[in-house]
Amino acid sequence: MRDIATGNELTAATDERGTYSVTLPSPGTYLTTNSPTFTDSRRWLYGMNGYYSSNETGWRGTLSLGATGPAYAFRVQGGLERYGDYTAGKLDIEDTRSLFASGRLRRTDRIDDAFGFGLRAFPDPFNAPFVRVDSLVPNSQAHGNFLNASGLVKIGENRSLRVRYHRRRVEDIGFPDFEEPFFFNAVGLPFSTLDKASVRYEARAVLPWLANLSLTGYYQRQQRLLENRFPVQFPAPTARTLFPISVFRLNILSQTEQRVWTPGVDAQAVIVPARDHLLTAGVSLYRDRSSDRRRTETTMSLLGQVTVGPFGPQAAALRSPMQLGPPTVSNPVRVPDASFRDIGLFAQDEWKIRPEVSVIGGLRGDFYAVDVKSPRATT
Repeated sequence: MRDIATGNELTAATDERGTYSVTLPSPGTYLTTNSPTFTDSRRWLYGMNGYYSSNETGWRGTLSLGATGPAYAFRVQGGLERYGDYTAGKLDIEDTRSLFASGRLRRTDRIDDAFGFGLRAFPDPFNAPFVRVDSLVPNSQAHGNFLNASGLVKIGENRSLRVRYHRRRVEDIGFPDFEEPFFFNAVGLPFSTLDKASVRYEARAVLPWLANLSLTGYYQRQQRLLENRFPVQFPAPTARTLFPISVFRLNILSQTEQRVWTPGVDAQAVIVPARDHLLTAGVSLYRDRSSDRRRTETTMSLLGQVTVGPFGPQAAALRSPMQLGPPTVSNPVRVPDASFRDIGLFAQDEWKIRPEVSVIGGLRGDFYAVDVKSPRATT
């Protein structure tokens, strides 16, 4: 990196704002990669690349277009990606039935374990035996797209304004192998989104002692939906007489939508108080706000009954579960809405003792505040 006032090489690592170790990057900081800058003459920027993988029949492609000149620079880049279920390793067959037959693995039965029967008519969905005949990993797919846009405009001598926007959308994100019969519940992310935007004003060589002055405002929003499907079985004996014992299953669909917003502002000045000193000082302010919205849909079904036969308890399992009424919907709240605020003040001086030796010292103070709202559940 170079000194923004003199053009000389700086020995300290910096980000796009010229900051140093005590000026911690804020949540809205963008890396300088692929950020277009001014050029002496007009130049077109364009590109295309693609990627294909036969392992999961997946592909990715991007296109970019932009231009630069003495008073402007911009670039727009977009891309798509599609990945199906991938394959892993070499597999002839994976059969867990022999492990259950030998007793090394045992499948729970809610009736037998609760009442000491040996009917084996109502095994729990968890830890079911399975046979895998290929190396395909189910529920490992993902589809997505993104858009990046960046623009830089000269608004005066040594004055510029930069605008950035990033958009990402991903859908149908699976959790590998979280699917029956390999696992008793299915987990996935139907969608995950990110939007991020920033505007930065920068003035260079403002005064002989003020090398750089910048102000950045930014906003980002993240949102995703986690979906979990799982069954729960339980027995319901008749009061006093015990029999018949009804066996029910709850098919639960749990959806959790998570949202996080982060607006913020950064202001920074680079001051040259003396010939061999470079002082960087500023303030940063941001606020994270998160909310959690949950929805649970529960369907109850009858699997069968255990009755008393001529030779003792006997099972009467239905050929298929019998749904008992419409699903019930509730909106439980387990995680309260919360916000986190930080105001940071920093100052750091680089003192160049010799051309090859610099002493860097700085101070930073952060003032945090957390606000948590009491959760309210609705049904």
